[in-house]
Amino acid sequence: MDVLEAAAVNLDNPIGDRVPESVRGDVVGIADTAAGDLGPHVALGCDLECRRRERTYLNSVREVHRSGVQVEMVESRAHSSPEVVTPLERWIHYSTLYCHAIIGIIPQFILSCFMTTDIIILTANSLRHSYLRQTFGLADNIEVVKSYCESKSGSLLEEARKNGEQVRIDHLERRARSEHDYFAHFVNTTPDRSNPIEIPYGDINEQQYYEEITDLEPDLLVVYGSSIIRDPLLSEYDGRILNVHLGLSPYYRGTGTNFWPLVNGEPEYVGATFMYIDEGVDTGEIIHQLRARVHPYDGPHDIGNRLIADVGQVYPEIVRRFDDLHHVSQIDEPNNDHYYKSSDYNPDATAQLYENFADGMVEEYLQSEEERVAEVPIVKHPVIDEEKPLTHSDV
Repeated sequence: MDVLEAAAVNLDNPIGDRVPESVRGDVVGIADTAAGDLGPHVALGCDLECRRRERTYLNSVREVHRSGVQVEMVESRAHSSPEVVTPLERWIHYSTLYCHAIIGIIPQFILSCFMTTDIIILTANSLRHSYLRQTFGLADNIEVVKSYCESKSGSLLEEARKNGEQVRIDHLERRARSEHDYFAHFVNTTPDRSNPIEIPYGDINEQQYYEEITDLEPDLLVVYGSSIIRDPLLSEYDGRILNVHLGLSPYYRGTGTNFWPLVNGEPEYVGATFMYIDEGVDTGEIIHQLRARVHPYDGPHDIGNRLIADVGQVYPEIVRRFDDLHHVSQIDEPNNDHYYKSSDYNPDATAQLYENFADGMVEEYLQSEEERVAEVPIVKHPVIDEEKPLTHSDV
């Protein structure tokens, strides 16, 4: 059976009938060829693309069946008497079977109109995490199957109050107020389509949730602020787990990777890194990075929360363009070593942070921003449009 003959559809057959093996093999072969030697993520993306095309094909057949239209376009009729094929039949032929019969001919932007990426979000339960998962829930061409929101028994603010650390208390209270100002209205007034459930911190690697996630068959796992992902989940979704790390890797590593640059008077090192998750901690291949936008009179929490808001604009676009995420050049390891552990934190560091802002760090940075940014290159993936609209038009 050639491709044109495979395009013939008899809707008297069961709707669940799948595309003939020979044709589906051709499609997968084309996708594999298109992937070429661009890397494992592209090859994986093509496989995901093929599964989506098949799903789109089946959905299209169901829609035609519901309309009651019967189509019989056999090879002999199409070849020997093309004039008897009516315009309606020809339109149905191409609209229902384009994914398999003429893959590679119809432009990619038409295909993208019909594709939905199913994701599961692994995150935490703070206001900023709720903002991000609800943003995904409103994003076009993305279906949030479920969100697992890990919760800790006590917050950093509660710990600071218990220990009487007044400098840290003031800092964390300011952060909480700023986070509320940036995200509370959105979280409280927009529909939540992210299907969240709350689980204890660290439990995402338990067998129960591994089985739940695999049963739901998501295309991708999307991570922000969860505990470290381990096997078997890590192996099951190898190459299909995306993460956003608040910090510009590899310049600052460890904890507080957007706190310490401001303590050190280096706003140009504040940002976010989108990456694949591997077996290390924030060591996966970098996909794309954002540098924090800094405005006159900003405080540390303005810079941080504005960055998180920007992450919400870009992260869904990275998910939508997953199939196009070919390998991009990575940043060379820096000569200076900026690795911080939780034990490195002390009240003097927080005091230094606010002293820097009071002494005009922001104004000084903005005066020489172009030169300073040029000395700290970041990864920008060419297919990511940072200005692409996010939400449905009816929201």
